[in-house]
Amino acid sequence: MAFIGRVFVFLIALGLGLTVVLRTKWFVDITGSSAWAERSLGVGGSYTLWKGIGLLIIIGGFLFLLGEFTFGPTVQ
Repeated sequence: MAFIGRVFVFLIALGLGLTVVLRTKWFVDITGSSAWAERSLGVGGSYTLWKGIGLLIIIGGFLFLLGEFTFGPTVQ
């Protein structure tokens, strides 16, 4: 994929990740509270889980931008 395509994917991942991080309450309201997250991460664990997912989306997009993370087979 060309560099401009990688930048485009990163910007989409950044926007999605920031939406998840900044609108965590909306995601918890839609999906409901996670019993596992509340038990494992403590009170507010569902919110922490969604913030972690958002950060992973941003990090994954950044790694894709750098070429460290690809989708599909690699061509040599």
